[in-house]
Amino acid sequence: MQPSDYINVIDEDGRLMTEALHSKRYTAGGFLFDRREGLGSVPDVDNIAYMGFIALMRPQAYLEYAGAGVREDTVQYILSERPVLSTAFLDIRMEDDMTKCCVVGHEGRARMTAIARLDPDAVVPVAIFLRDGGFALRHRHLEPEMFEKLRAGLWSQRSLSIAPKWIPGEPFLGLVYEDEENQIINLDYLDPPRKLAI
Repeated sequence: MQPSDYINVIDEDGRLMTEALHSKRYTAGGFLFDRREGLGSVPDVDNIAYMGFIALMRPQAYLEYAGAGVREDTVQYILSERPVLSTAFLDIRMEDDMTKCCVVGHEGRARMTAIARLDPDAVVPVAIFLRDGGFALRHRHLEPEMFEKLRAGLWSQRSLSIAPKWIPGEPFLGLVYEDEENQIINLDYLDPPRKLAI
């Protein structure tokens, strides 16, 4: 039974609902999430409606972009204790007039690994921060053409031992953001509609 102040932000067809952008507490992938107080919380994720956008991702896809390495003790803690989690994030830099999109930061590999082990087909909201070169973009800077560039694919995050790799294709199943007029925009990339176990 889910607590009454947690809402489901994925609809019965597996689509991200607009409520995902402003909901601090929600359920997804069989876990409870609290952006402000959940395990792994960071202030910018709590303020994602201003700082970026929310995307719907499979945990396995997230892990491909975030690079290698995960603390197994943290994964085991999450699997055994089932704590309330915070939303994972990816930090993406757009370069060369937005023709190259690279993951340059992340937080949430242990959370996503635990969710993927429980349900490889799970889908969960992920906070996305965009940068244009070194400039951090805010919601008022987001333009539809940026999302089209992201749909082509992303370079994974570089690590000390692993070079980044190009991962072609749609990284997100959908996303929700606020435009410069504070209108909530929901871009749905699920076609055709499909039922997902939520």
